Amino acid sequence: MTRFRWKRLLITVGALLLSLTLLTGIALAAVLFTVDTSARKTVYAPGETVNVDVVLNLADGQASAALGGIQIDLAYDSDLFTYESVSAEDISFVADAADDVPAADATVDSFLVVNNDSANSVVHLVYVNAALEALGGDALFTVNFKLSETAADGATGTFTVNTDGAYDTAAALVSGTDQTDKTFTITVEKPKGLLGDVNLDKKVNSTDAVMVLQASVKLITLSELQTTLADVNFDGKLNSTDAVRILQYAVKLITEFK
Repeated sequence: MTRFRWKRLLITVGALLLSLTLLTGIALAAVLFTVDTSARKTVYAPGETVNVDVVLNLADGQASAALGGIQIDLAYDSDLFTYESVSAEDISFVADAADDVPAADATVDSFLVVNNDSANSVVHLVYVNAALEALGGDALFTVNFKLSETAADGATGTFTVNTDGAYDTAAALVSGTDQTDKTFTITVEKPKGLLGDVNLDKKVNSTDAVMVLQASVKLITLSELQTTLADVNFDGKLNSTDAVRILQYAVKLITEFK
């Protein structure tokens, strides 16, 4: 891999976005969808993963949206947050390193290029729907940050979103999709209960592990406090990994969650 491939990939994706603009100039399409960037929760415990979702919202009566591409700048408070990764299950190629390029024979239906500009505490994201297929309303991708484990109780940190707007698959800029200095705030709150004690009985045992599994498949709904106490590996998700760690703690195979 040569050191210039990252630049070439950025130019390629940029050219795709530029081509969308040039096809129809600066014509504004009618509002068919919006693209919203926000955190899943407003309160996080120290050490938790903060999930910032970029979501495609459909207009009333729309079954799908013709999103062609969007570029987003997501600024973050580096005193509290550290960029970790991007999750993008439905995007065929994600480049978040300088030497990430598709294989020569790869079929790429969509691109996401990610550049964490740590010096300026901004994550630059460029998404292109290369297949130009209609998309359902859902999270396009998720930007994951680690909240400092030493964050003080009650501390707050902000994220700021900027985008000139999204293009539809007919190459028109969609009105209402731009965001200028949209800011949302995260508050740090240390758990007020015993980590792993999901049923709040002041004990950590198999009952708590079972509740985690039930919540992970949506058989039960946990409160915000219960969810915080259940996420014992601090990845922002509830699944079998948390249940196993709780059982390990219960039988003293481990003495702390980390």
